[in-house]
Amino acid sequence: MADLSDPKIDEAYQDVRSDKSDTNWLLLDYESDRSDKLKLTATGSGGLTELRDQLDDGKASYAYVRVQYANDKESKREKFILVVWIGPNCKVMRKAKISVHAADVKNVLRVFSIEVPAREKDDLKEEPIIIKLRKVSTPAHLARSRRGNTPSCVGGRRQLRRRLGHTTYRRVAIILSLQSLIVV
Repeated sequence: MADLSDPKIDEAYQDVRSDKSDTNWLLLDYESDRSDKLKLTATGSGGLTELRDQLDDGKASYAYVRVQYANDKESKREKFILVVWIGPNCKVMRKAKISVHAADVKNVLRVFSIEVPAREKDDLKEEPIIIKLRKVSTPAHLARSRRGNTPSCVGGRRQLRRRLGHTTYRRVAIILSLQSLIVV
């Protein structure tokens, strides 16, 4: 079990989440190779680019990042990601503990849209992460309609009726005809 009792971790988490702060990422590292205690290593306002420079190839780390992107000219979105960094030269025993410790980290850094597992610094390029965030933030009915799994909003009822074989409409017609027979 990872120890995240350092109050600086929660302060940095709240700072990254705050709209009033420029801080948009935090980095947690283990105190030592044998320790399961995590400490706040760094924070910054330079986004994923700055965070990538802080990652050590011989360590396992966790980062929490606020990513800002635009879908069009007038809208800006902010989403949060959790980065689980396992450097290429990370020790085997540390790698083995990451999945268990990641669950503990998720209990403290609670609110995020996606988890980004990173083994190379190129895994933290902004564009692929924004694409993933857009997929997550697209309403489910629109995402399915783009893939063709569900009828789109335009003409959707017609397609749905075809698939159902007009069963709803047939039931209504039968009930109305039965009512007219009873009245007559």
